[in-house]
Amino acid sequence: YRVDAMNGNDSEVDSNLRYSARVHVSLLDPEKGYGYKGTYMGQKKVLTFGAAYQMESDVAYANSNLEQDAVDYSAWTVDGFFEYPIEGMGAVTLSAAYVDYDLDDAYQGASPSAGVTGVTGEKNGGYVKAGYMLPNMPLQFFGRSESWSFANLYGVTDHEVELLGLGLNYYVRGQNLKVTVEYTNCDYDSNATVEDSDTVVAQVQVIF
Repeated sequence: YRVDAMNGNDSEVDSNLRYSARVHVSLLDPEKGYGYKGTYMGQKKVLTFGAAYQMESDVAYANSNLEQDAVDYSAWTVDGFFEYPIEGMGAVTLSAAYVDYDLDDAYQGASPSAGVTGVTGEKNGGYVKAGYMLPNMPLQFFGRSESWSFANLYGVTDHEVELLGLGLNYYVRGQNLKVTVEYTNCDYDSNATVEDSDTVVAQVQVIF
């Protein structure tokens, strides 16, 4: 378990503390960190379930022109992580999470503050991800599916977005260096003014 009180957003309303709480239970090998690693590279047998809650008061205005109708922020999430090594066959990984971000329906205000609409605004959604790591090489193949419902995105209320991705991770020196290549298809709501997209991303992650 973990409880935090930290500096919140530097909002136009006020600067308040942001409070967070998280608890998780590990049914096989323990996970001691705040969040999950993407993989333990076949070194652990893991089955962990977690939940968290976060809140901060007066983060934005529903009517920023008149500096009225201050709204609060809250979010909650539930998640799970499973990884199991199979001798001579590699390791399989499954993870999933659902999250809900609430800003007191500020997007419905007369002139909502920047950030309470769009990608950073009120939304809920989640993902499911599956991976497979080869037995004698630090190469992991993965696929993921995401589904999001945005309160207001690109001018569309209750905007639904679906993402599907396929990719691979190659690890060097444990997890100190990770090379990732991923293809993602993004499907926007049919009422949106933006087009669906296909992207390929290559990236390098270094941990010091």
